[in-house]
Amino acid sequence: MLELGKSVASAIKVHFGAAVDTFNIQDISEGHPRGVSVSFTLYRYVDCRFNYELGRGGFIAQSVHGGHLLGPDLIEADLREIIARPDLLTPLDEAVRLRIPDKYLAAEPWLETPSRGSTAE
Repeated sequence: MLELGKSVASAIKVHFGAAVDTFNIQDISEGHPRGVSVSFTLYRYVDCRFNYELGRGGFIAQSVHGGHLLGPDLIEADLREIIARPDLLTPLDEAVRLRIPDKYLAAEPWLETPSRGSTAE
């Protein structure tokens, strides 16, 4: 499960580039049920957690100021599919960015990432 956690963290890094940091792979269970959690921060503003257990995975996001933003049903994809296709994380990115003030996003360097290209018009 540790290796799967590392693979998920790698896929997240590929998709979000500089917008993601502070990875923490935790709650590793090799018994029954098998599971792993990967926590990370997006845009230094939203704390996210990917939980995987019993063959299913999902993302939860919270503002660093508190408050639940997104539920685990945002992305319904097999863990291996997320690892193989980091573009499946686009709905998470879009949902998180909608909840961050535009001035904050504009003041930071991550408006252009390898997976999205420039968002400037």
